[in-house]
Amino acid sequence: MRYLGQFPSESDLKETIIPELLEEDPSRDGLVSFEAFERLMLRYLSDHTYDPDDSETLLAAFRVLDPQGHGYIDSNLMHEWLSTKGGKAADFFKERETSDFL
Repeated sequence: MRYLGQFPSESDLKETIIPELLEEDPSRDGLVSFEAFERLMLRYLSDHTYDPDDSETLLAAFRVLDPQGHGYIDSNLMHEWLSTKGGKAADFFKERETSDFL
C-alpha cells in the first residue's frame, strides 16, 4: 500500500483493511486475491483515504512540539510523543523504532 502512496496506520490495517480483504476470501485460506486487493486499493486511491499529509501539515505538527520556535525538538519530548501519544496503542512507535528514528 505504501508503494502505491497510501499510508494507513497499523490499527487501520489490523482493524479495517485486513478484515475487509479477508471477507472477500471465498476459500477462507487466509490469502488475498489480487482482484480483491486491486478493488480496495482503487477505492482508497480515488477517495484519497490514506494519502500522506502535505508538508504544511507536517510542519504544523512539528511546531506543536516546538512552541518556543527554537527550530528543534527535544529528543526526550519526541521520544515520549512517539511512544505514548497521538492515537491508539497500535499506532505508537515501538522502542526500537523510536531509537532508530532519533
